[in-house]
Amino acid sequence: MPDLPLGIENLLVPRQAELADRAKWFVRLRWMAVVGTLLAVPAGNGFMPYGLSEARKILLLSGCLFALNVAYMLILHVLDRRRKGAIPNVRTIELFVKVQVVLDLVILTGMLHFAGGLTNPFGFYYIFHVILASILLTRRDACEIAAVALVLYAGMVLLEHYEVVDFHPIAPPPDVPYTGYMLTAIVAIGTTLFIAAFMATSIMERPRQKEGELEHALRDVKHLEGTKSRFLVLVSHEMRSPIVAIRSILDAIRVAYKPCLGDKPSEMLQRASERADSLLALTKDLLTLARQQSMQDSPPASETIDVLDLTRRNVELFRTEADEKQIAVKEDYPAAKFGVRGDHESMNLVISNLVSNAIRYTPGGGKVELAWKLDGPWAVFTVSDSGIGIPEADLQHIFKEFFRAENAKKFTASGTGMGLAITRNVVERHGGTIALNSTEGKGTTFTVRLPAKM
Repeated sequence: MPDLPLGIENLLVPRQAELADRAKWFVRLRWMAVVGTLLAVPAGNGFMPYGLSEARKILLLSGCLFALNVAYMLILHVLDRRRKGAIPNVRTIELFVKVQVVLDLVILTGMLHFAGGLTNPFGFYYIFHVILASILLTRRDACEIAAVALVLYAGMVLLEHYEVVDFHPIAPPPDVPYTGYMLTAIVAIGTTLFIAAFMATSIMERPRQKEGELEHALRDVKHLEGTKSRFLVLVSHEMRSPIVAIRSILDAIRVAYKPCLGDKPSEMLQRASERADSLLALTKDLLTLARQQSMQDSPPASETIDVLDLTRRNVELFRTEADEKQIAVKEDYPAAKFGVRGDHESMNLVISNLVSNAIRYTPGGGKVELAWKLDGPWAVFTVSDSGIGIPEADLQHIFKEFFRAENAKKFTASGTGMGLAITRNVVERHGGTIALNSTEGKGTTFTVRLPAKM
């Protein structure tokens, strides 16, 4: 199975998430239209003369566009706060985008009406909205937007022609019959709008199809990941009892028949017992990993954990091993108490894995330094050692499941390669980050940042 947090899961974005991001982009893009209109009104009066009254009305419509865009931003902000990061469904976002486009078209029609109507050459600006709708929405929605644009433009031209509304010319009529010119302009605008909608949606159709296929593939991968986790729990649980039984039998044989056994059989039984211990450690890590992965999509517990006390207790657990190797363990904790909100058992895994790795992979006579500190809203845990370090080529793989660096395998045979994968899983599920800095032969420093709870 791929390592999802570093692989496909970060590359795939659900349809609603992408559409929500595009809707926000559309709102930001509208500010350019507002600024452009405010600049164009005084500048355009030089080559497309219109009256002061018309200019004021166009500026008033620009103010309406500004106010609407502020309202759109507030709506997006309120939705984000109420949903706490959840994404609205696709139809809700599409409806929100369609309302924006239609209101934009209405305002554009009003501006064209007060700036020359049919005689204004900027009538083709309708095309921009149709193309945007084609990018953001489905083909049917884009065609509906094109129809709305055509109705608005044709309605404006016809109402002006039959004097239902005032006509505000900015240039002399063309040297062709006005009715023929009017109908030709409507047909030209209409066909252009629908052709633009068809071409843009045709271009977007293939990427959207691929997007749907990738989203479906992501769901399949997540389903398989869940199946894998359940399988690991089952296998680990079923393997544990027989391995414990085998280890107990081996120890019993060694004790009961020690006088009768020679050096070679005793050595073989000792190796078998060590292999049984390795299998027990593997099944334990498999079970832990499977449980952590099964909790990936659920929020961690909300208990407040005294991480300073938890770290001290873990250091005492590994004190004997450190003393046997004559490793100096230095602890540096702040005077002020603070905690981390989350799951106690999971947080213990993080501290235990990092402390045990530091001591395990540090040669005799070395040193290990542990430190907690507050950095704004973050509780920062640093574990440094003077151990064997990690080769540069292995740094990018160090948090992957079942991976062990080559020098680590040579230094000690024990280890399943899952401790750091479990650690990263827990840290990220608690809203934190983990980073490392390592030089082969000189040592390693792990830095964990977690939201602090005072």
